[in-house]
Amino acid sequence: MGRFFNMDEKTTFKTWTVMETLIGLVGFAAALGIFYAASLI
Repeated sequence: MGRFFNMDEKTTFKTWTVMETLIGLVGFAAALGIFYAASLI
């Protein structure tokens, strides 16, 4: 991924970590929302 944006390894790793964390949080929030909606039915 870093090669496309001309970043060094440290920057690539930091960006990757932030991205993965955001994806995880969004996924968790979505799962929580679906579970909450399903429990209301």
